[in-house]
Amino acid sequence: MTAINDLWRRLSWREQLVLGWGGVIVLGLVVYMTAVDPLLQRMAMLDRLIPQKQRELDQLNRLRDEYGRLKGQVDTDVRAMGTDFSLATFAEKTVLDKVGKSHLAGIKPQPEMPFENYQEVAVEVRLEQVQLGQIVSFLTGLEQAPQRLRVKRLEIKSRFNEPDLLDAAITVAVYQLKTGQPQPGSTTSAPAAPVPPPM
Repeated sequence: MTAINDLWRRLSWREQLVLGWGGVIVLGLVVYMTAVDPLLQRMAMLDRLIPQKQRELDQLNRLRDEYGRLKGQVDTDVRAMGTDFSLATFAEKTVLDKVGKSHLAGIKPQPEMPFENYQEVAVEVRLEQVQLGQIVSFLTGLEQAPQRLRVKRLEIKSRFNEPDLLDAAITVAVYQLKTGQPQPGSTTSAPAAPVPPPM
C-alpha cells in the first residue's frame, strides 16, 4: 500500500487525472457488462416475447369462444331430442326408402362414447352393390332426421367382380341425453330438509 502511495505522489497532477478517469471508465464498463447489459438484454427479450404471448392469448380466447359455441350448439341439440328417437330404426328406414332393402348388408351398433351429460350413439350402415347416386340419396335422406346426425366415417370401394357397382360403410352418430340426467342448462332444486318433530 505504501508503494502505491509513493507511486501516486510521483505522478503529475495531469497523470493522476488521466489515471483517475481511466479507473472510473473501467469501473463503469465492469458495472455495465455485469449488471446493465444483461438487464437490457432481458428487457429486449421480453419485448420480443410480449407480441408472441399476446397472439397466443388471442388464440386461446378464440378457442375458448369456439368451444363455448360448439358446446352451446350440442346442448341445444340435446335439449331438442325426443326420448323415442332410434338411430338404427331411422337409418334402416332411410335405406329402405332411398336405396332399397336388397342393398342393405347390415346395420351394426357402435360402442357408445359418454360425455358429461350426454352420450354419442352411432351405427355403421353397410350397403352393397349400389351406385354412387344411391349413396348420395341415402346421405341426403339422413338430413331429414328429426335430430342432428353426424356422418363420422364414409368408406366406399368398388366391387372386384362388378366394377360399376360399389360397397359402402357409413358410420352415423347422434348425441343423446344420458338416462337420468337433467336437461342441459336446467337447474335441479335440492330436496327440502326434513322438518323436525314437535317437542
